[in-house]
Amino acid sequence: MDDLHVNADLENEQDFDEGTEEPQQVVSKKLVSIEKKDKDKEKDKGTKKRKRRKDVVTFCAIDCKYEVIFDAVREMGWKIVGKNADNDGGKAVGNGELPMCHIHWVDVANIHERMRIMQPWQRINHFPGMPNIARKARLAQNLEKMRKNFPKEYAFYPRTWVLPADFQDFRTQFDSNGKSYKNNIFIVKPDAGCQGRGIYLTQDLEKISSMDSLVAQQYIRKPLLIDDFKFDLRLYVLVTSVKPLRIYMFNDGLVRLCTEEYVRPTSENLGDRCMHLTNYAINKNNENFQANEDADDAGVGSKRSLRWFMEWLAEEQGEEKAEKLWRRMGSLSTKVIISILPQLSRELEPQPQTQPQPQP
Repeated sequence: MDDLHVNADLENEQDFDEGTEEPQQVVSKKLVSIEKKDKDKEKDKGTKKRKRRKDVVTFCAIDCKYEVIFDAVREMGWKIVGKNADNDGGKAVGNGELPMCHIHWVDVANIHERMRIMQPWQRINHFPGMPNIARKARLAQNLEKMRKNFPKEYAFYPRTWVLPADFQDFRTQFDSNGKSYKNNIFIVKPDAGCQGRGIYLTQDLEKISSMDSLVAQQYIRKPLLIDDFKFDLRLYVLVTSVKPLRIYMFNDGLVRLCTEEYVRPTSENLGDRCMHLTNYAINKNNENFQANEDADDAGVGSKRSLRWFMEWLAEEQGEEKAEKLWRRMGSLSTKVIISILPQLSRELEPQPQTQPQPQP
């Protein structure tokens, strides 16, 4: 009889056949069985306790700058470790002072320094190398390289020049008087600008500096409009792995609308920023700006949801065209990431790091 499966009811040992097993031997086997089960129970309890401890996700907040991130972490029930850099007077924190954690959130520039000490089981919110598409000039240069090799696949954006590097070629778009051929309009943006600062439209070469770091693009004259307003879309894409490349696109996003009705651009209205530029920072101060105060109504105001837009597009142009656009947006996002895949791979090459540490 297998002692691991013996019933532990000692009062019934007389029920065994005395011709085959001595009662004392049976009792002994049963006691061994009980002891074994007790040990297994203790082991199970220890395992369960350890599992419960591992279920608590730790979040290192030393390099986190935004309160909205803290709110999201608290809502998830994660444990915050370390201090927020703002609460620490902006003091630089060395790698040796970083607490062990499951997730390290980085809102500062020293991503490479942090990556060198990351353990295989840890997660971080940025990959080094992403500035290759986050900065306008680098994004344009990487896309242009791809378009030279794959012109059909990378024809989803207007012709672009990175200045001053491409200034001589850009000069050929203007006549001897510095006026654009065919009355073409160019939108010019500073490489490191944000929130619409420094963006302007022009048809005159003399208004464009040949020394500043700029990106110039041919302006799209006939954009799709919503309620007669120009708009843009903000998509949210998550890259969880580079080798192999793994990308997810969120099924919602933002639609940002201008606050002045769009009319065909002319030399007289090129300066109307609230008609041509969709940046929230520019339009929020316009008297026509409409704030959406109802979270359940995503189709109202100057900022709307991507889900609403896809439903609106399906109603306006049909389900087939809406689905086709969704697939193309996913393809576009993938192609942008592919344009910097070699740089990302190099950035993620193994770096000298400290000895592996156990999970907290």
